[in-house]
Amino acid sequence: NNLIVNPDFSIIFSDSPNNKLDISAHLIDSSPPTIDSNIYPDKGLLGSFALNDLKVDQGAGGTSQTNPSSFINNNGNGLVVWRDTRASTISLYARFFNDYLPDGKDFSITSKSNPSGDIFNSNVNLTNSGNGFVVWAESIPDPVTYASHIYLQQMKSYITFSNKIPIDGSLIGNQQNQSQPKVSLSSSDGRGAIVWHGDSDPTIAVNNDIYIRSLTSLPTDDWSSYKLGGSSATPTKIINSSLPFDQTDASISKINSSGSCFVVWQDNRSGNYDIYGRKVTIESDGSISFDTESIINQGTTNNQEKPSIALDDNGNGLIVWQDNRFGNYDIYGRKISRYSLSTSNPEFIISNASGDKKLPNVKLDSKGDGIVTWDDAGTSRTPVVSGTDIYAKKIKSYAPIGNDYKVDNDTTLAQSNNSLSINDSGNGFISWQDLRDSSDVNIYGRRVINNKTQ
Repeated sequence: NNLIVNPDFSIIFSDSPNNKLDISAHLIDSSPPTIDSNIYPDKGLLGSFALNDLKVDQGAGGTSQTNPSSFINNNGNGLVVWRDTRASTISLYARFFNDYLPDGKDFSITSKSNPSGDIFNSNVNLTNSGNGFVVWAESIPDPVTYASHIYLQQMKSYITFSNKIPIDGSLIGNQQNQSQPKVSLSSSDGRGAIVWHGDSDPTIAVNNDIYIRSLTSLPTDDWSSYKLGGSSATPTKIINSSLPFDQTDASISKINSSGSCFVVWQDNRSGNYDIYGRKVTIESDGSISFDTESIINQGTTNNQEKPSIALDDNGNGLIVWQDNRFGNYDIYGRKISRYSLSTSNPEFIISNASGDKKLPNVKLDSKGDGIVTWDDAGTSRTPVVSGTDIYAKKIKSYAPIGNDYKVDNDTTLAQSNNSLSINDSGNGFISWQDLRDSSDVNIYGRRVINNKTQ
């Protein structure tokens, strides 16, 4: 039912002691309208209610949960995945989301293969039925160096299926680091891809390149089975054309029904880091083709780093990055139209408040509206805490609108490493690692609602 009330009001209710909230309310306001204010119980913590942000992991005290990755599909279900140190080892844990909120107990996806190794940089992507993949980097000590490689875990109906496998192929024998994997899937055509950066030449101190490997599945199979592209000898392709410079931190857009997507990365071929990108096409047989590279940023003073991209099925969308051309790091963006850049779509500032703003993420719904999130160390924020908070800004028709707003509710300690996921309806979840619980690091998050509350 709809209820029209004055701006200030209260609802008083009684609740049975079974941890089920029988009366729910939704606060509709404009400051900011994209943050969920429904009254829900935190489903995994008996008797604990989350009015705004909430704790996602269920790790005990003295353990560490860090580096989350979120994915919410069009049904409002999904996973948040993170690095976890419980049980005296390093593992990847996840928690299922139902109707945009955590549901049930968190669970282990995988543990490190070597007692001296580590797991980091996880990323997750799923279809509407909960099938998909989690990818991550895992360090495996060898006689020469502490090298890391890229692994993949298949998910079916939101739970693990089969064993993890290495995907950097012939590079697995190299004693060089492979890191920062991202996975993207087409929900309608059975085409996907994994991108990452890796150092393949031990004779050059800084020589990372951007690699890609295709995934294919029958469209009717919904990723219940899959095939990795390439052969065991040449399973990957290098996206960037400039060698032997440093290219890292790739981000890949969604893949449309024709297999098209766009990949962006940071690139120091000109001395400082710039943002480069190119259209990539995944063919139905798993082969890969590339269009010409483009430089994304127009201002080239100092460094442009950590890009994130979000596109619709027609190749329209937004690329964002952190940029210190004026000293502090600000958040910049640029619209992309039909997988190409135009001088009629110049770059623009998303946030340039005082203090550093880093690690931007962008996601868009089917209308070109969405959110940009970032880790914010702004000195003008109130209150000022040591470290960073999670901030966001709304996107309307591929452009920023309104003011920056704070996402987390904490006012004492630091929140960082934000991860954002919204679906075609503009609903989703923002997750991050959080220090508010004494000395423990936990995963917290906050629901995102659609743009109807604007």
